[in-house]
Formats: sequence, structure tokens, C-alpha cells
Amino acid sequence: MIVLKGAVIVICCILNTLAVTMDDYPEDARQIMQQLHDACIAKSGVTQEMFALGAKKEFPEDQALKCYMHCLLDELAVIDEDTGLIDIESYVGLLPDVVKGKWKPVMENCGTQPGADRCDSIFNTFKCWYEKDPDLYVLF
Repeated sequence: MIVLKGAVIVICCILNTLAVTMDDYPEDARQIMQQLHDACIAKSGVTQEMFALGAKKEFPEDQALKCYMHCLLDELAVIDEDTGLIDIESYVGLLPDVVKGKWKPVMENCGTQPGADRCDSIFNTFKCWYEKDPDLYVLF
């Protein structure tokens, strides 16, 4: 698993609040995010085309993209290995203070959505997050 440094890491969804962009994050956080991205691209086999659609806030029914999303959370160790459910409190604990207040209710409201498998479940959860607050969602 990729080592995380405090609450500077944000996964897949959280950069647009209060005009926060990738440039607002310290270089070490961006490097960790890039390492996480690279590891999950390799593990999932998602194509750049499918990833780009996900980054554009589209949700194509692509198994590799679904598994990329699962990988992000799995690498952060916020998915219970036995149940496949997202540990919301652990995930929220990784978020920067600037976005915690907005993301926590979205995550609590969505929980972990059901799916055909664990990748599909996390994909459906990402869609729920997007549907609850499209302005917060970003996939890196």
C-alpha cells in the first residue's frame, strides 16, 4: 500500500470546494496522489480513454475503470477487507479540513452502494457521490 501522510491526501473526489485545485496541495501530496494513480492504472488495466471519461465526470460501464476506482480506496485502506464496505470515518479522516464539512454528509448519505462485485459497488458509490454534489467530484 502507498504510505499516506496525514490529511493532505484526497481521493478521487474532492478538489473543487472553495476553489481548491491540485495546485493548492503541497508537492509531496501531489506526488503521493500520482503514485496512487500510477499504481491503480497498472493494477486495474484501465485505458487512458476510459480514465479520461471518468475524469470528465462520465461513468462508462467499464470494468477496468470500476476496478481503478476500487483500487484507489483499497490502497488507502478505507475498504473493509471482509465486507467490502467503505469505512467512512477513516476516509473522512484523510480529507483536508477545507473539504471535510462538505464531503462527510455526502459520504454518510451514500454509504457504500450495492453492486455486482466490489469494483461495481465502489463505482456505484462514486456515482452516488457525484449525484449528491457534482461540484465536489474529481477523479485523478
